[in-house]
Amino acid sequence: MNRNIINKMTLVLVISFAGLLVFTPFLGTWEENESNLESSFITNTKVPNNVPSVDYISMRDLNRDVIPPDNSLVDPFVDPTNVSIDPSSQTVGPGDSFTVDIYVEPGEPIMGVAFWLSFDPSLIHADSVTEGDLFDPYNTIFNPGSIDNVAGVISNVWGIIWESGSNPTVSDPGVFCTISFTAQSSTGTSVLGLDNVQATNATGEYTTINVYNGSVTIQGNVPPVFSNENPSDGAMGVPISTSSLSVTIEDPEGDSFDWTIETSPNVGSSSGSGEGNGTKTCTISGLAYSTTYTWYVNATDTGGSGQTTSESYTFTTESVQNDPPAFSNENPPEGAIDVPITTSSLSVYISDPEGDSFDWSIETSPDVGSSGGSGEGNGTKSCSVSGLSYGTTYTWFVNASDLGGSGQTTSEVYTFTTESGVNDPPVFSNENPSDGAIDVLVSTSSLSVYISDPEGDSFDWTIETSPNIGSNSGTDESNDTKICSISSLNYGTTYTWYVNATDTGGSGQTTEEIYTFTTEEDTIPPDVKIHKPVRGLYINNKKIRPFILRIALIIGDITIEVNATDEGSGIDRVEFYIGLLGTESLGNDNTEPYTFNWTRYRLRFCHMHMLTVKAYDNIGNMATKRIFVRKIL
Repeated sequence: MNRNIINKMTLVLVISFAGLLVFTPFLGTWEENESNLESSFITNTKVPNNVPSVDYISMRDLNRDVIPPDNSLVDPFVDPTNVSIDPSSQTVGPGDSFTVDIYVEPGEPIMGVAFWLSFDPSLIHADSVTEGDLFDPYNTIFNPGSIDNVAGVISNVWGIIWESGSNPTVSDPGVFCTISFTAQSSTGTSVLGLDNVQATNATGEYTTINVYNGSVTIQGNVPPVFSNENPSDGAMGVPISTSSLSVTIEDPEGDSFDWTIETSPNVGSSSGSGEGNGTKTCTISGLAYSTTYTWYVNATDTGGSGQTTSESYTFTTESVQNDPPAFSNENPPEGAIDVPITTSSLSVYISDPEGDSFDWSIETSPDVGSSGGSGEGNGTKSCSVSGLSYGTTYTWFVNASDLGGSGQTTSEVYTFTTESGVNDPPVFSNENPSDGAIDVLVSTSSLSVYISDPEGDSFDWTIETSPNIGSNSGTDESNDTKICSISSLNYGTTYTWYVNATDTGGSGQTTEEIYTFTTEEDTIPPDVKIHKPVRGLYINNKKIRPFILRIALIIGDITIEVNATDEGSGIDRVEFYIGLLGTESLGNDNTEPYTFNWTRYRLRFCHMHMLTVKAYDNIGNMATKRIFVRKIL
């Protein structure tokens, strides 16, 4: 047949004379072969004359993990296709069901796969072979092969893509098929050996194959196992302060077990009965230096196999060499200067490298205190001191004897120098209101100043004011803001406040300071209102009835009444005016209530007036109110 007219290259299966099922390229048109393949796929096949026979590797040759294909049938210039057992190994129990996948990673696009598989029938039996997802989403023809649980062989498993089109293939890895097994009663390991493995590409040619075999282990009930021993086996330099041994004991099937831990030389033992998986501990004591100890662990699988696991471990304790205590974190630090004379204690951290107990002492020169302890452990050791003098260098001596270990004594000498004899008096800052402040609100309710002593000494303090608007004081107080409450401030007034602080806890000196501030000016006029007369008819100082008109009609005498207030400096006086323009003075009143008795005016029978009142505050601010009145008699 002329290759130039080939429309399709289709993968079919051919039964060789040796009875082995293999893939081989079939050359021919789709139309020519479709009916034959659908009606009798196995029997109606054509084998090209140019396809050589395949020399298969023996199914029993299971010592080779990778089975190379026949190089005469493959293209050496493409990546190999990997065919493997997944998982590559697993452990199951007698009677367990389990599965393995035949996993394919195409090195080039493929359209078909075939293989045989061998196993140990005394250990496992195959149950079924099911197609995987390798060729999804195409239609396929899949042959699950033949299972022989006597010979331990699954033969002639194959599958191909069976669709019209331009030779559909897959390139992504996937599961070609899944094989189900059942473990038998015997224990051991069965190799899962792939043989006769083939894959074909879009043109029906064989691809290069790498084959990876697998295995499965059938394991019966086993005794407990040990791990994580502590100290680890053969450990050296183990501290003699070690107080326990431990080991993790686990039964693979989770069975309960009995266990014991014993030691030689005897430093302790422990045991348990009917327990489960976990860490088992043995308390020990009295370890000696430079000694090798052996400890024996036994565990009997009482809830399962009945077998006993035994193990021995050794460790060697630290040598007789034992380091003396060490010092750190001395306070004050070595050579410190300007140490406050108020310092009340010295301290140093004493630690023994082996954790041995020790005796210690702290002494001072000149003598300002001493302390000590016996049979103590690692920690900060303190010595109370008092009576330190200015400008003095002190030496303190620290000793620690390793009575619980080496017996050696560590000694150290530290020095510090106190602050100089100059002691400064308190200082002031952050006064409020600030010195010389103006326009201070008359509603201000307090004065404040920060008083601090440079040496942190206690002090007495006072705050006084002139004119007197408040005062305050304190005794034996410390650095902080001091406050004085004030009240009744007047407008436009300059106040002086005096601050004193005496360094009673230090130099004895007194610091004095004077501050001033001026309050705001009163620019708000008084609030004034004519209470009488208002619109209406008045006869002889009595209101008879109200008027609709915006005037007051007065017959006879009347007492003019005015309400006047001022929230600032207060009311100084109220002035009363009449006349047509309200400019003729009647008089004034400087006491509350503000009134004026208006009698007959120039013998006139009836006259129109602009009754005007003016209220003045003590600063001179003025407010005016007016009302038209007609005065008869």
